[in-house]
Amino acid sequence: MRTELTLSTHDIQMLVPVRLALEAALVQARAAGPYRRGAALVALDAVVERATDLCASARGLQVSVKLEDTISRLRGDHEFDWTPKVLPAVRLLRKARNSAQHDGIEPDRDFVPLAATTTEVFVVELLEAQYGVDVRTVTLSQAITDTALRGVFARAEEARERGNFHECIQLAISVYSDALRKWNSIRSRRPTFFRADKLGREADESLTALETTLNAATFVADVGAAEWFAALRRDANYDVFDDVDAARALAFAFSWITGYESAAATWTHNRWLTTATKARRVRSGEARAEIASATAALVAPDSGMISATFVIENVPPSDEYAAWARALREQLTDASRRDCWVDNDGTVKITRPVSESTLFAEDTEALAAALQAVEERFATQRLHEREAAEQRTVQSQRMTNAVVAARGQWPAWVLGVEWNASVSDATTWRLRLDPAVHRLQLLEEENAPQFGIQELLGKQPGVEECPYTTGDDILLSPAGSVDNLLRVLRGADPVVAAALRRGQEALDREKATLLDVNSSLAVAVLRTATRTVA
Repeated sequence: MRTELTLSTHDIQMLVPVRLALEAALVQARAAGPYRRGAALVALDAVVERATDLCASARGLQVSVKLEDTISRLRGDHEFDWTPKVLPAVRLLRKARNSAQHDGIEPDRDFVPLAATTTEVFVVELLEAQYGVDVRTVTLSQAITDTALRGVFARAEEARERGNFHECIQLAISVYSDALRKWNSIRSRRPTFFRADKLGREADESLTALETTLNAATFVADVGAAEWFAALRRDANYDVFDDVDAARALAFAFSWITGYESAAATWTHNRWLTTATKARRVRSGEARAEIASATAALVAPDSGMISATFVIENVPPSDEYAAWARALREQLTDASRRDCWVDNDGTVKITRPVSESTLFAEDTEALAAALQAVEERFATQRLHEREAAEQRTVQSQRMTNAVVAARGQWPAWVLGVEWNASVSDATTWRLRLDPAVHRLQLLEEENAPQFGIQELLGKQPGVEECPYTTGDDILLSPAGSVDNLLRVLRGADPVVAAALRRGQEALDREKATLLDVNSSLAVAVLRTATRTVA
């Protein structure tokens, strides 16, 4: 059962590592044999300490080196409604851990299950008192910031909850691959491994395997875990996994994705642009751009050219600057054929021969006029954008209401419909389809060429484009009325329904054949057993 949380992203990111550590410690305790029980107690005790320190920090209490002192401070907090029910057992766990870690005394076999139960009860009750949730219900996906990655990861968690470990691992590999592509796009300048045909297939495969492992190890501390995940990917097409594999795959993918998101948040794409951006004098409020100062200098000794640099005050913010700079340069070029450039640092450079230096005064007037013209143009543009945004909001609400009213009228293989509008005023229908439909091979008549759902929808009247988007969603454009959408879906429904029916019939035939085979095998085994007894 999945639980929707109302915690902040920061709280979730604090709780998820504790949940992972708790799960790993419990697994280690259950599998602990001789000479491994001491290590299991160390892991369990570490989770107790981690959860206690987290709650103390969240409540602004001092975290002590001694666990008992930190627990005492939590118990002494009158605003904290928590009474540790298993504190005596926690003390026994602490004592046994010290004996195992420092004196080499292996704990009794029967004590480890008790310690595991103690740890789980203590950690769950403590964190529930602080955060109001059972830490075991905190899903890893809730700590992922990227919406697309979070959606796929959530599907992987749901697959594990259903007991479909193969699907879970395939989705974990898929979301890792998506995150890796995003990371590679960020660090696009990083060189890839050299490939040469003369090295031969074996060398090329070895380099590919090395690159795969290094990619997996980018955001994990344990290279062995990266090797394990690389091996898991090689077996991904086979249904040979259990819950331990699924949990470990999710933990690895989660660790990698959160590491990627942390690195991406602080990644510097272009240091020169970053430095220039910081030098800009950005406007606040409705202030308009104007010339703040100007200086002139020779382009180079004996070049015969002189350059005037104008510092512009109140330039637009970063999301508007590129368009503003381009418009300003076009305006200046229209005004004169002078050599001019609007730089990334919020300055304008105009270059002339030394013999024309007296014309810089006119350039200053032309620049002031160009700034005013561009500011007026952008003010008008912003007004139009606000009006268009308001219209899109009204239209979006109207279309959403229409979709709600039409719910249930489209075919059952359509799981969801959403109306989308972009800033460019292009509108589309976003369709979420039954996953089985994407795998169908459709045909409109016997012995005709087969095709997929995307091609079928694209052939419907009124549909101009039908691309796939994030995940397996399909976009239909242009987005007409809901009635037009229903006509498109109903037009495709007979072909899809027939394909689904053929698929179900084939599956039923396979099941019947399998049942016959199993019956025959059972009879044959019974006959063999009868002859053996005789």
